[in-house]
Amino acid sequence: MSNQTQSAAALQAELTSFEALENFAPLVLLRTMQRMGVARTAGERYTFDGLKVQLGVVPKYERLYAALLAIMQQAGYLTADLTTTAAITEVQSTLDALAQQNESLKHTHPKLKPHFHFQWTCVEALPDIMQGKVLATDVMFPGGSMVLVGPIYQGSQLSDYFSRMAALGVKSYVEQRVPTLQSGETIRIIEVGAGTG
Repeated sequence: MSNQTQSAAALQAELTSFEALENFAPLVLLRTMQRMGVARTAGERYTFDGLKVQLGVVPKYERLYAALLAIMQQAGYLTADLTTTAAITEVQSTLDALAQQNESLKHTHPKLKPHFHFQWTCVEALPDIMQGKVLATDVMFPGGSMVLVGPIYQGSQLSDYFSRMAALGVKSYVEQRVPTLQSGETIRIIEVGAGTG
Protein backbone atom coordinates (compact mmCIF):
# COMPACT_ATOMS: atom_id res chain seq x y z
CA MET A 1 0.00 0.00 0.00
CA SER A 2 1.47 3.39 -1.01
CA ASN A 3 2.01 6.24 1.45
CA GLN A 4 -0.65 8.25 -0.36
CA THR A 5 -3.16 5.41 -0.05
CA GLN A 6 -2.31 4.99 3.64
CA SER A 7 -2.72 8.74 4.21
CA ALA A 8 -6.07 8.75 2.42
CA ALA A 9 -7.26 5.78 4.48
CA ALA A 10 -6.11 7.43 7.73
CA LEU A 11 -7.82 10.67 6.76
CA GLN A 12 -11.06 8.83 5.95
CA ALA A 13 -10.90 6.99 9.28
CA GLU A 14 -10.48 10.31 11.08
CA LEU A 15 -13.41 11.81 9.18
CA THR A 16 -15.54 8.84 10.22
CA SER A 17 -14.46 9.40 13.82
CA PHE A 18 -15.42 13.07 13.59
CA GLU A 19 -18.87 12.04 12.34
CA ALA A 20 -19.24 9.84 15.42
CA LEU A 21 -18.18 12.76 17.63
CA GLU A 22 -20.64 15.09 15.93
CA ASN A 23 -23.48 12.57 16.16
CA PHE A 24 -22.77 11.98 19.86
CA ALA A 25 -22.84 15.68 20.81
CA PRO A 26 -26.64 16.17 20.70
CA LEU A 27 -27.11 13.16 22.99
CA VAL A 28 -24.71 14.64 25.54
CA LEU A 29 -26.50 17.97 25.23
CA LEU A 30 -29.92 16.35 25.68
CA ARG A 31 -28.68 14.55 28.79
CA THR A 32 -27.37 17.84 30.18
CA MET A 33 -30.69 19.58 29.47
CA GLN A 34 -32.48 16.76 31.27
CA ARG A 35 -30.18 17.22 34.27
CA MET A 36 -31.36 20.85 34.23
CA GLY A 37 -34.97 19.62 34.46
CA VAL A 38 -36.18 20.04 30.87
CA ALA A 39 -36.74 17.89 27.77
CA ARG A 40 -37.47 14.77 29.77
CA THR A 41 -40.55 13.57 27.88
CA ALA A 42 -42.18 14.09 24.52
CA GLY A 43 -44.71 16.90 24.26
CA GLU A 44 -43.15 19.39 26.66
CA ARG A 45 -43.79 22.92 25.35
CA TYR A 46 -41.59 25.91 25.98
CA THR A 47 -41.25 29.50 24.91
CA PHE A 48 -37.81 30.80 24.07
CA ASP A 49 -37.83 33.33 26.91
CA GLY A 50 -39.63 31.07 29.37
CA LEU A 51 -37.13 28.26 28.93
CA LYS A 52 -34.27 30.72 29.16
CA VAL A 53 -35.57 31.87 32.55
CA GLN A 54 -36.23 28.30 33.69
CA LEU A 55 -32.65 27.32 32.85
CA GLY A 56 -31.26 30.46 34.49
CA VAL A 57 -29.40 31.64 31.38
CA VAL A 58 -27.60 34.93 32.01
CA PRO A 59 -27.71 37.59 29.25
CA LYS A 60 -24.04 37.02 28.37
CA TYR A 61 -24.89 33.50 27.18
CA GLU A 62 -28.16 34.10 25.31
CA ARG A 63 -26.50 33.43 21.94
CA LEU A 64 -25.04 30.18 23.28
CA TYR A 65 -28.50 29.26 24.57
CA ALA A 66 -30.02 29.93 21.13
CA ALA A 67 -27.29 27.85 19.46
CA LEU A 68 -27.91 24.94 21.84
CA LEU A 69 -31.63 25.01 21.07
CA ALA A 70 -30.76 24.96 17.36
CA ILE A 71 -28.63 21.85 17.92
CA MET A 72 -31.53 20.22 19.77
CA GLN A 73 -33.86 21.12 16.88
CA GLN A 74 -31.44 19.84 14.25
CA ALA A 75 -31.10 16.56 16.16
CA GLY A 76 -34.89 16.21 16.18
CA TYR A 77 -35.40 16.59 19.95
CA LEU A 78 -37.19 19.95 19.68
CA THR A 79 -39.54 21.33 17.06
CA ALA A 80 -39.27 24.87 15.71
CA ASP A 81 -41.93 25.96 18.22
CA LEU A 82 -39.87 24.42 21.07
CA THR A 83 -41.97 21.34 21.68
CA THR A 84 -40.08 18.19 22.62
CA THR A 85 -40.53 15.27 20.22
CA ALA A 86 -40.92 11.51 20.49
CA ALA A 87 -37.23 11.21 19.61
CA ILE A 88 -36.50 11.95 23.27
CA THR A 89 -38.36 8.82 24.33
CA GLU A 90 -36.63 6.80 21.62
CA VAL A 91 -33.13 7.68 22.88
CA GLN A 92 -33.86 7.48 26.62
CA SER A 93 -32.22 4.07 27.07
CA THR A 94 -29.14 5.42 25.28
CA LEU A 95 -29.06 8.43 27.60
CA ASP A 96 -29.15 6.17 30.65
CA ALA A 97 -25.88 4.58 29.51
CA LEU A 98 -24.27 7.66 27.98
CA ALA A 99 -21.12 7.63 30.11
CA GLN A 100 -20.43 4.05 29.02
CA GLN A 101 -21.11 5.00 25.40
CA ASN A 102 -18.65 7.89 25.72
CA GLU A 103 -15.96 5.48 26.93
CA SER A 104 -16.83 3.02 24.16
CA LEU A 105 -16.52 5.75 21.52
CA LYS A 106 -13.12 6.75 22.90
CA HIS A 107 -12.05 3.12 22.51
CA THR A 108 -13.53 2.79 19.01
CA HIS A 109 -12.05 6.11 17.87
CA PRO A 110 -8.78 6.34 19.84
CA LYS A 111 -7.36 9.25 17.84
CA LEU A 112 -10.33 11.35 18.90
CA LYS A 113 -10.23 10.34 22.55
CA PRO A 114 -9.17 13.90 23.53
CA HIS A 115 -12.06 15.31 21.49
CA PHE A 116 -14.64 13.08 23.16
CA HIS A 117 -13.20 13.96 26.58
CA PHE A 118 -13.21 17.68 25.78
CA GLN A 119 -16.76 17.57 24.42
CA TRP A 120 -18.03 15.66 27.45
CA THR A 121 -16.31 18.01 29.90
CA CYS A 122 -17.60 21.17 28.22
CA VAL A 123 -21.19 20.01 27.72
CA GLU A 124 -21.36 18.70 31.29
CA ALA A 125 -20.34 22.20 32.47
CA LEU A 126 -22.97 24.01 30.38
CA PRO A 127 -25.42 24.55 33.26
CA ASP A 128 -22.82 26.41 35.32
CA ILE A 129 -21.54 28.28 32.26
CA MET A 130 -24.97 29.42 31.08
CA GLN A 131 -25.94 30.47 34.60
CA GLY A 132 -22.77 32.54 34.92
CA LYS A 133 -21.37 30.46 37.78
CA VAL A 134 -18.19 29.58 35.91
CA LEU A 135 -16.37 31.02 32.91
CA ALA A 136 -16.26 28.87 29.79
CA THR A 137 -12.52 29.51 29.56
CA ASP A 138 -12.08 28.08 33.07
CA VAL A 139 -13.70 24.86 31.87
CA MET A 140 -11.70 24.72 28.65
CA PHE A 141 -8.41 25.70 30.30
CA PRO A 142 -8.64 24.37 33.89
CA GLY A 143 -6.22 26.26 36.09
CA GLY A 144 -5.00 28.05 32.96
CA SER A 145 -3.58 24.80 31.58
CA MET A 146 -3.77 23.30 28.10
CA VAL A 147 -4.49 19.83 29.50
CA LEU A 148 -7.88 19.54 27.73
CA VAL A 149 -7.26 21.55 24.56
CA GLY A 150 -3.65 20.66 23.80
CA PRO A 151 -4.15 16.98 22.91
CA ILE A 152 -6.83 17.89 20.36
CA TYR A 153 -4.24 19.41 18.05
CA GLN A 154 -1.63 16.69 18.35
CA GLY A 155 -1.47 13.65 16.10
CA SER A 156 -4.51 14.55 14.03
CA GLN A 157 -4.41 13.89 10.29
CA LEU A 158 -6.89 16.71 9.71
CA SER A 159 -5.10 19.24 11.90
CA ASP A 160 -1.78 18.31 10.32
CA TYR A 161 -3.27 18.65 6.83
CA PHE A 162 -4.70 22.12 7.47
CA SER A 163 -1.51 23.22 9.22
CA ARG A 164 0.46 22.17 6.12
CA MET A 165 -2.01 24.03 3.88
CA ALA A 166 -1.65 27.18 5.99
CA ALA A 167 2.14 26.90 5.93
CA LEU A 168 2.15 26.42 2.15
CA GLY A 169 -0.13 29.43 1.74
CA VAL A 170 2.18 31.63 3.81
CA LYS A 171 5.24 30.31 1.97
CA SER A 172 3.66 30.97 -1.42
CA TYR A 173 2.64 34.51 -0.43
CA VAL A 174 6.12 35.32 0.89
CA GLU A 175 7.77 33.92 -2.26
CA GLN A 176 5.52 36.08 -4.45
CA ARG A 177 5.84 39.17 -2.29
CA VAL A 178 9.63 39.21 -1.66
CA PRO A 179 10.58 40.25 -5.22
CA THR A 180 8.25 43.26 -4.99
CA LEU A 181 9.50 44.59 -1.65
CA GLN A 182 10.91 48.10 -1.58
CA SER A 183 14.30 48.72 0.01
CA GLY A 184 13.95 48.36 3.79
CA GLU A 185 10.42 47.00 3.54
CA THR A 186 9.72 43.79 5.45
CA ILE A 187 7.02 41.17 5.70
CA ARG A 188 5.56 40.52 9.12
CA ILE A 189 3.80 37.27 9.83
CA ILE A 190 1.43 37.11 12.76
CA GLU A 191 0.65 33.70 14.19
CA VAL A 192 -2.88 33.23 15.44
CA GLY A 193 -3.71 30.04 17.25
CA ALA A 194 -4.18 28.20 20.48
CA GLY A 195 -0.46 27.99 21.18
CA THR A 196 -0.47 24.22 21.23
CA GLY A 197 2.56 23.75 19.01
